[in-house]
Amino acid sequence: MNNQHLSSLQRLEQCFESIEAWNPLVNAMMIVDTDGARRAAQAADDAAAQGRSLGLLHGIPIAVKDNLDTAGLRTTYGSGFFKNHVPTKDATVVRRLRQAGA
Repeated sequence: MNNQHLSSLQRLEQCFESIEAWNPLVNAMMIVDTDGARRAAQAADDAAAQGRSLGLLHGIPIAVKDNLDTAGLRTTYGSGFFKNHVPTKDATVVRRLRQAGA
């Protein structure tokens, strides 16, 4: 399938397939917010169907390093000391990525 014509949800599912295949080998992903990512991808697809843009990064799947706060998601900063830390706000860069439609 030509990647230029994939929906945001289809692109996201490709990312999930890659994570499933590679993460056991490279251990790069600590937390994968599948539900939140699917909701965001569906919102991007719905907006596109209505002719609206969510921003410069409309529907682009992203990964955020574990040293950046992500509201509602466990963020450990790579330390066992923070293994149960769940921030209430996004880090500025995460907020801006979301605002840009990622």
